[in-house]
Amino acid sequence: MRIGPPRFYGIIKPMPLSLDQLPWLAPLLRAIATVAGAYLLGRLFNRFIAGHLAHLASGSHGPWDNIVVSELRTYVPLWSVLVGLRISLAYWPIPERWLHLAATAISVVGFASVTFGLAGIATGLLGTYGPRAAPGVPISGITRAIVRLIVVAGGLLVVLNEIGIEIRPMLAALGVGGLAVALALQEPLANLFAGLFVSLAGQVRIGDHVRLDSGVEGKIVDFNWRSTWLEVPGGSVAVVPNSKLSQSIVTNFNLPNPELAIPVDFTVRFNDVQDGSLFDPSIYGGAQSEAVYDVNPEQDALDLSLARAALLTGLPTLGICRGAQVLNVAAGGRLIADLPPSAVEHLHRPNPGEALDFLWHSVTMAPSRLREHLGVDAITVASGHHQGIDRLGTGLFTSAVAADGLVEAFEDESGLVLGVQWHPEASGTPAAERDAPFLVFAETVREHSCRCARV
Repeated sequence: MRIGPPRFYGIIKPMPLSLDQLPWLAPLLRAIATVAGAYLLGRLFNRFIAGHLAHLASGSHGPWDNIVVSELRTYVPLWSVLVGLRISLAYWPIPERWLHLAATAISVVGFASVTFGLAGIATGLLGTYGPRAAPGVPISGITRAIVRLIVVAGGLLVVLNEIGIEIRPMLAALGVGGLAVALALQEPLANLFAGLFVSLAGQVRIGDHVRLDSGVEGKIVDFNWRSTWLEVPGGSVAVVPNSKLSQSIVTNFNLPNPELAIPVDFTVRFNDVQDGSLFDPSIYGGAQSEAVYDVNPEQDALDLSLARAALLTGLPTLGICRGAQVLNVAAGGRLIADLPPSAVEHLHRPNPGEALDFLWHSVTMAPSRLREHLGVDAITVASGHHQGIDRLGTGLFTSAVAADGLVEAFEDESGLVLGVQWHPEASGTPAAERDAPFLVFAETVREHSCRCARV
């Protein structure tokens, strides 16, 4: 008979745990409750008190209080958490040295958040009141960056003082080290100060149409710390280093007044110009086809030069049939060189001896100014075009489309451009539909004139 190891039977009782065995648990739970309570109070402050302040600010005359309240509401949750963390330090039995370091870290984060909040308020006030000091001149990115940098630099000095770092020895060291830094950052600093001086001089401003001696021409979109952005024809952007801009000979077409004259070199043989000539596909990168006839390079060059100048300078423009195609190509779009057969006939192909006439079909309106003026979802239009829009150019959107999906009308995001592929002047067109494109264009011209008068 084999005798195995002894077996023990009974009930194993768990050892009781107490807070004395986990001394860190009670401070942790109290800290979590304190921080959560502080965060909840911050959210309640944002919802009720700050919300009420925002309501009062929206009814005031000036926008400054809206800017202040908006920035305040952004940082209140963070500040409430920091207050909760600062209170929670008293719960922990830690050495005085570590307690001081933790308190300093919380203070640094608090000062930094206040600094960024003040920077946001300063740039907001600059963006609101700056244009009032210089009407018609937007605030550049470099100006906003400098204002933000000044405020952040002041906050950095406060933070350094809070953590006990002497500033005077650092400033003395910069006298020697600053030279080395300037040499290492020569190009960025040159662009920074060149952009600052150019923007402050006021001779070249955001929105001005300029031409550099290098041949680059366009409308200034923004100055930033490194470069100047110019919007060139076709919707592209040319990035010019600020140092190059300051050293260039610049022709500003908006000075001394915003009336703009752009010279266009072209040669026109009037006996060759025909109103309905087809577009040369090579202009927009299309393939040549035997179906593309009656191409007139001089007419294409003239039309595109004028259309690009109008788009570049922000002039109200209406294009009808070929005019709409010209605007689309000028904005960087493409055409269908030869429309294939589809469910909709866009061109009357007469038999020998038969007169050329328009074909009628319906188009569906999309949300646009033209749709708002017509007040209907679809209209019947007169078409007679051999080519059509393949891809819209930069900034353009569809405002009417045929049943086969072909774009029949478009507008641009600025509300200054309207192109219709059909012929609203065709005999038989109802008066409301005949006049609609011209009335929208007239309204655009009137609004543009009012804006120019205010500037």
